[in-house]
Amino acid sequence: SGLVNPSGTHTFSAGLANLNGDYVCTNSPATISSATVNFNSTSAVAVVTFSSGTLSGSGVLNVLQTMNWTGGFMGGSGRTVIAPGATLNFNNGAAVTLDTRTLENGGTVIWTGAGNLTASATVITNRAGALFEVRNNATLSPRGFFPWRFDNAGTFRKMTSGTTTFAAGVSLNNYNTVEIRSGILAANGGY
Repeated sequence: SGLVNPSGTHTFSAGLANLNGDYVCTNSPATISSATVNFNSTSAVAVVTFSSGTLSGSGVLNVLQTMNWTGGFMGGSGRTVIAPGATLNFNNGAAVTLDTRTLENGGTVIWTGAGNLTASATVITNRAGALFEVRNNATLSPRGFFPWRFDNAGTFRKMTSGTTTFAAGVSLNNYNTVEIRSGILAANGGY
């Protein structure tokens, strides 16, 4: 429950880790693969690689430089925050799930994966000055019967030909800029 501040690469590859105190990993990367990691306090991590397993908890995970999300389940009542100047490289080959956990982008999200994003009872927030760039033809869809929303106060940009879809049950709330540079953006869930 106290401060955890590893000096080398910190890898969660199996089992369960409950981080109830502050978790600081700013000098080396943290990797989550095939483990369940609950961030239950305020955490600051420079580089996160999340390939499988579960990232969860009731606290805030602040990503200061880079997060690479290629697979896994993100849940819990907390928030994952991409800090201003940081990047989330979202390259999921298969569907990933965001369940009740808020994803808040203050920097840049580049979504290149062909897999869909399923979510439930949550919010993705793209802050003022932030960029959420879609380079795929995937779908943002509800998980089960629990609607969710995407709040855009920054720039949401569609870059590839084909269709990126906000499925029924997913609302796009735009307060700033939606750029469609190529292809189609379908907002079937309302906007």
